[in-house]
Amino acid sequence: MAASIWSRLCNRQAQHDAAAASMTIASEAIRAGRSKPALEALQQATALAPKNADGWALLGWVHNDLGNAHEADAALARALALDPGHLEALNTLGVIACESADPAAAIGYFERALALDPANPATRYNLAQRLFFAGDYGRGFAMMRARHAAHHGRDNPLEPLAAWQGEALDGRHVFVWCDWGGLGDHLQFARYVPLLRQRARPARLTLGCNPACLRLFGAGLPGVDEVLLPGTVPAADVHAPLLDLPFFLDTGADTVPAATPYLAADSVAVAAWRARLASASAGFESSALRVGLVWATGNWNQGAGYDRVRIAKSIPAHLLAKLDCSDVSFVSLQKDGGEAPTLPMIDLTAAITDLADSAAIIANLDMVISADTAVAHLAGAMGKPVILLLRREGGMFWSLGEERSPWYPGMTIVRQSSSGDWLQVLDQAAQLIQARKSAGPGAMPVGDGG
Repeated sequence: MAASIWSRLCNRQAQHDAAAASMTIASEAIRAGRSKPALEALQQATALAPKNADGWALLGWVHNDLGNAHEADAALARALALDPGHLEALNTLGVIACESADPAAAIGYFERALALDPANPATRYNLAQRLFFAGDYGRGFAMMRARHAAHHGRDNPLEPLAAWQGEALDGRHVFVWCDWGGLGDHLQFARYVPLLRQRARPARLTLGCNPACLRLFGAGLPGVDEVLLPGTVPAADVHAPLLDLPFFLDTGADTVPAATPYLAADSVAVAAWRARLASASAGFESSALRVGLVWATGNWNQGAGYDRVRIAKSIPAHLLAKLDCSDVSFVSLQKDGGEAPTLPMIDLTAAITDLADSAAIIANLDMVISADTAVAHLAGAMGKPVILLLRREGGMFWSLGEERSPWYPGMTIVRQSSSGDWLQVLDQAAQLIQARKSAGPGAMPVGDGG
């Protein structure tokens, strides 16, 4: 009898050790961005230790990262059955709900997680993004400040330099830096830089930004004294992360500073690109409509989860033929778009070096049609009419169900009615092109401004 009990105990210990080893392998694979090996290790771990909620929660996360929605739901449900207060499982279920265009369910999961751990920065950061989906900008920007602790491990990423807290800055030097997101986010929130200059009245304002924005912000954004590349911190009095400005400048859904244009292209570059476009196509100058096109988002190499979103946001190039229309000059604004479209267009993108070049081209166009990319933000910031082609799940600052954007008066949002259905979206865009043509020069049938 004693030998039998001892044998069972040894087997249990061996299973426990093997499960722990598999969890370690999985965690290392996830940190390295290798979700498939992590999946295999976690399947082994949960088989060896089926009552370990951590294993099931991590398995659900990996399944979601690989796009296995049904398996992710089942694993996360198992985790919550074992531990109803499992923070990681609740957070992952919130992310999945938002990816399924259900921000109310997502907010519910994150609120549950926050009730269990009110100071958890990852939960606060996740909740912030889903509040934006739901149009709750005031609370969203307050919660978004948790990104500092979540990403940098502290509330003030540039300590010992003091962080601006909304006070008047008369006679002082403020360093604003693009701390979060992609180029589209930087373009969208650049509008707060001149507003900060106006309200807080700093004597000097230095802006730190991505190299792609350097020339554009240096020449075309009011209120900036100097623009620096990432990694350089000037001898300023205070600093202000760009995404903190909407919070301190009291932005709600009804108080977005939406006046456009707030970005401008260099006039010399505009003239140079006009000549290039005219020489590239004899019909460019005489076309009834000149339309810029972007159909694919960039590849940031951020792993399978981002790749899935990037692909879902991008439009297969061969479908663009649906936009073909007489007396319209289409101009490519697409850098590194992969598959080439069959739609005839002027393509000088090999000569585009940064967003200042893109802005100079856009200044020569009548309108821009874009997937959810930085170029859509750029055209909107310049006051151009924009048709935004959006996946059903939308994006953080494109409120669900809305055709208009509170951020860009000249933008019309055309959203998929079902996931992956770009044909319906392109049909609507083609109708808007025709409406713009019929309205004649200077008309604005898309959006409300420009």
